[in-house]
Amino acid sequence: MTKFVQTIEFKTSQLDEFNRTLDRWLTATEGTRSATHSMETRDRDHPDTYLQIVEFPSYEQAMANSALPETTGFAETLAALCDEPAVFRNLDLVREDDMGTPDASLLVKNFDSADETREFESGSGRLEVVQAPSGAVGRAVFEPGWRWSTHVKPIAGTDSCQVSHIGYCISGRMHIRMDDGTECEVGPGDFMQCPPGHDAWTVGEEACVLVDWAAAAEYARRR
Repeated sequence: MTKFVQTIEFKTSQLDEFNRTLDRWLTATEGTRSATHSMETRDRDHPDTYLQIVEFPSYEQAMANSALPETTGFAETLAALCDEPAVFRNLDLVREDDMGTPDASLLVKNFDSADETREFESGSGRLEVVQAPSGAVGRAVFEPGWRWSTHVKPIAGTDSCQVSHIGYCISGRMHIRMDDGTECEVGPGDFMQCPPGHDAWTVGEEACVLVDWAAAAEYARRR
């Protein structure tokens, strides 16, 4: 349960490098960090300005997290990447309200009649999105020859895919390569959880079809 929040407001033109540094911190502190959840947000009104929101069970655990050697190194790297000094805030949680509408109604939707369809570059596939009270869900069709760095990178505008995925492979195969060099292949029947910072491509001559619960809101959305 969240009782304490830290925020970091920073300005940088090197967001990709910041996220690579964050990914390294997440790997290095696996099993030792006390942070339970984080969000990275972009300020629409101020270019290159971001707010990192990190949740903790208590103030004491947040301070212990800040004292980790890996956190100290992360803060030093962050300072070097920022265009001006970052602003840190330590916030006690005073009130929390669940403002969503209860999901009390039965809902059935079909991806063949999706609420939105986002086409990838060069006719290489598409993401079909349905909206639900709990959030967007997507069915992605990646045609043979599709590759993120060729067919989605021009849309996303980042060096590697910076979206998290939680999905299920219906058919076809996909190879995933993380920025740190870790690789795996996903096939029919596989559940997949993939953090930001990766490239991916279809394998073989069959389209890869995946249902994704985490990425549908923003993946391949043209600005």
